[in-house]
Amino acid sequence: MNLRNRLDKRTLMEVGWLLLVVAASAFLYHNLGYVHAPGKLPDQIGPELWPRAILVLLALLAGAKTLFMVLPWGKLADDDSHAGNMEKEDTPEPVRSLKVLGIAILALFGFALSIEILGFPIGCFLFLAAFTFIGKWCHTVSVLIISLLGTLGIIFLFSKLIYLPLPRGKFFFEDLTLQLLKLLGIF
Repeated sequence: MNLRNRLDKRTLMEVGWLLLVVAASAFLYHNLGYVHAPGKLPDQIGPELWPRAILVLLALLAGAKTLFMVLPWGKLADDDSHAGNMEKEDTPEPVRSLKVLGIAILALFGFALSIEILGFPIGCFLFLAAFTFIGKWCHTVSVLIISLLGTLGIIFLFSKLIYLPLPRGKFFFEDLTLQLLKLLGIF
């Protein structure tokens, strides 16, 4: 069976969007000039690293997803012997997926709006916890561990590698943030 027969209209649309993401990422990466950072040492990683890394990862993931969709060993493989083993519950309902997407977007906006008051460490921890619950990680201990390690990793990345100032929060949240940063040896 040739490629044209295997690709339906929806898959072609998805592949088109993914290729557009790859092209846009390459274009933006190429046009992202040097970002001037006052006081940056010659061998120090600059602020341009973060957007460039995101663009590279975005292009790689979109390219990999495209290949997975198009090549025979991917989603559209001619051998459908495993299709009988899939249960109906494995496929998400479109309405449920939209609800989960809406809740995830609200969590992202909540994080963006509350980070100035809560500070980065507390806001990031709560955001990661909310996102893992949204993603159906129902084990509380797993959610707490993922949120804690993710928060510590992101704080280290932003503070030590990228030298990005993080919001400290307001009121007593600022004191909590400063104590945590002191404990981690960052402040």
